[in-house]
Amino acid sequence: MIKKTIFLLFLLFIGVTSCSKPPIITRAETTAEKEYRIGAYYLKSGDYDNAEVAFMKVISDYVYSAFEPHATIALGQVYLARKEYPAAVEVFKRFLKMRPDHTLSSQALSLLGHSYWEQRPSSFFLFPNPADRDLQEVRAAARYFSDYIKKYPSGDEIVEVKKDLADAETMLMIKELRTAEYYARIKKCNATKMRLAYIEKHFTVNSEEVKKRIAKLRKKCPGETPTPPKPAEKLAQ
Repeated sequence: MIKKTIFLLFLLFIGVTSCSKPPIITRAETTAEKEYRIGAYYLKSGDYDNAEVAFMKVISDYVYSAFEPHATIALGQVYLARKEYPAAVEVFKRFLKMRPDHTLSSQALSLLGHSYWEQRPSSFFLFPNPADRDLQEVRAAARYFSDYIKKYPSGDEIVEVKKDLADAETMLMIKELRTAEYYARIKKCNATKMRLAYIEKHFTVNSEEVKKRIAKLRKKCPGETPTPPKPAEKLAQ
């Protein structure tokens, strides 16, 4: 999970003390700031239900406040922490739609990709059947990670985003490779070569194991390689 949170989330903890619930907030200039800082306190403390209530109050009651965008991002982080990934996706997508040029948009985009990436099948590499896992969320994660790298090459989250993109693409590549191996077993060489062409066009094959598996398939299904489809086109199933 992306551990970096917005700068204000920590900066505004200065002056927050807690003897009981709710925390005592000092030096807040506006009610919106106070509510946001209460939510930030609860989020840091792991009290996600109270954090959600505080951030929702900022979003609904102080829509024109400078703290509303920060509360929206933090609300998405609450859903991520509770593993409510579809809700987090909705929050970050709405933020990017409404504020594409906001200073927090880069963080929203990385968190959006992460919200999809967290939904990947954890047991994917333990099950070799190419039809046993739908990787729709992984493809979405890779798309948003790629968007982040293109738009924010020097962004604060760039290192982690690049790593997550590499992991997502590895999973997608293995999925295609498993499918190619399945077609080879049932002697559908055209489908096998189509999958291999797709892998070589859209992924960087660095693994020696994967290279050996591809070479084995090439030997089993020799001949001219068909033109691979574009990513948006549906491959043979």
